[in-house]
Amino acid sequence: ELGLPFLFVLNMMDEAREKGIRIDIPLLESRLGVPVVPTVATTGEGLDAMIARLDAARHSGTRVTYPEDIERAITEIEELLLDVPRGPRGLAAMMLAGDTELMSRLLPQIGLQSAARIQALSRELSTGLPGSLAGRLTRARLRLVDRILAQCTQPAPAKTSPRETLNRVTVHPVWGVP
Repeated sequence: ELGLPFLFVLNMMDEAREKGIRIDIPLLESRLGVPVVPTVATTGEGLDAMIARLDAARHSGTRVTYPEDIERAITEIEELLLDVPRGPRGLAAMMLAGDTELMSRLLPQIGLQSAARIQALSRELSTGLPGSLAGRLTRARLRLVDRILAQCTQPAPAKTSPRETLNRVTVHPVWGVP
């Protein structure tokens, strides 16, 4: 959301393999719109590929869809951030969530009136709703992550313990122990 170029380093691939989790790397790249590099940091696997692909880093076109009231506020704040060179949408979401450090850093560029309006929007969105505004933003992001995961991963087949196997055989109505 900040509009910065990046590549996605998919670490701990050894653990995913051990657990039988399959990740469709080309589909994940397509879905995210950025290079995806599988790695195992503890062994160095994939680190050369990561370094080789750093020049391929790019901005992702993947967009989080927030609830309608938050989208309206983000759009309004983006208009107040026209003089900010990068990522007004991401910055708007961060300020709505209450990032006071960011607000103080941008204050010289946006001015007191815009800062006051952003704080007012944040208060309006926080009033009368259960949970925090930051929590609502996070849940919207996690919904997107869940959708991408569902598209790009195949979970490991369920493992049955020896006890479950023994129970299944011994309590079977035909060949189980009476």
